[in-house]
Amino acid sequence: MRFLFLVILSISITGFSKSALVTFKSNKSFTETLKSVETFIAEKGLKLFHIIDHKENAQRAGLKMNNNTLFIFGNPKVGTPLMNSNPTFGIDLPVKVLVYSNSAGQTYISYNKPSKLSSKHSLSKKHPSIAKMSKVLGLLKISFDK
Repeated sequence: MRFLFLVILSISITGFSKSALVTFKSNKSFTETLKSVETFIAEKGLKLFHIIDHKENAQRAGLKMNNNTLFIFGNPKVGTPLMNSNPTFGIDLPVKVLVYSNSAGQTYISYNKPSKLSSKHSLSKKHPSIAKMSKVLGLLKISFDK
């Protein structure tokens, strides 16, 4: 019985995590994708807080990893109202976009669905800041569909 419960719990957690992320394949190389994401952030007038190169950090520790770079960015005029509505939203802000390559060298982009973050923090999916985040991240995805 306990084993069955753990299997069901594992399936539930896996299902939620997949549906909470938007992931799509880039039609560009890893390096070109990084440049495109950085350009997109600048063109939208967003503040780029930090870029974390997980592969570089792994290499410094003597470990191997495929390309894996995290962009952390946002707009305080969008994020602050979310944190004023529920301070726990601060754990998911600023926005994060992950660019990574798989073992076959294909490049992907992932980000958290704003609507799932709103549920996580007990806010309405219709919150104006959630709508703004969804729109901008949707435009990022569209920019790679070209």
